Amino acid sequence: TSVGAITFTVRKIATNNPNRNLIQFAIADSGAGIAASELTKIFLPFEQVGEVAVKTEGTGLGLAISQDIINRMGGEITVVSQIGVGSTFSFELDLSAPETPTSETRGLSPLPVPANPQHLISGAIASSTPPQTTNLLEAEDSLTHFDKLSASPSPSPAGEGDKRVLSILVAEDVTYNQKLIKIFLQKLGYQPDIANNGIEVLAKLCEKRYDVILMDIQMPQMGGMEATRRIVAEYAGDRPYIIAVSANSSEEEKAQYLELGMNAAIGKPYVLAELEQALSQVDP
Repeated sequence: TSVGAITFTVRKIATNNPNRNLIQFAIADSGAGIAASELTKIFLPFEQVGEVAVKTEGTGLGLAISQDIINRMGGEITVVSQIGVGSTFSFELDLSAPETPTSETRGLSPLPVPANPQHLISGAIASSTPPQTTNLLEAEDSLTHFDKLSASPSPSPAGEGDKRVLSILVAEDVTYNQKLIKIFLQKLGYQPDIANNGIEVLAKLCEKRYDVILMDIQMPQMGGMEATRRIVAEYAGDRPYIIAVSANSSEEEKAQYLELGMNAAIGKPYVLAELEQALSQVDP
């Protein structure tokens, strides 16, 4: 919420068992609220509700992941919301300590993490396999490896002698996604520039001519759709090839993007093959 307050409360719920620690966690905001018809959607992966104009960064995974974690801990997130008043998300967890060690809790090993963090980026980067990790204490080294990939030498695009290298501007407000898409593009032989929102896109177009803009639909201050409207109005036929990027990539929404003036659309999370295919359609 841009105005008002967000309140986080934790309280112990009284029970008949003095040794039981039933804890309630609640987060309340004084934001725009959520319509009753949309409450069933908010825990679905890649879903975001409300007006596009007021949405900020994110891909609609936060609540889905949180609900899954809480479910695994024996709880469930519930929400009460009213338009114009705000929302309250809450869950309860039984955090009572076991009286004696059980077979399930005795000798637990450190929490495992993915052996190869590269799998998180759709297996697109196949070289320089990072060291194997077995617990959280070793995870930092592997995550550092992920950052080093962005600084590794980038191969030239296939057939570079037959086509010119495209000048690409990435409009993306999420830092992690910026790093990811930059790595993908560098592996394809491109050196992209980054804009954090539509306002920065318009400013960069005044400084440099771009062949392609990868335009995130939902960004703060100015989203991809408004930025595209202004680009179409100002640059007419001599404008960049605009590829819409959105977690909401239904056929109906893709048609809306194309009608607005965008040239193509790809989804999130980023997939290297889909990105490469979209760029291959750009005329030199």
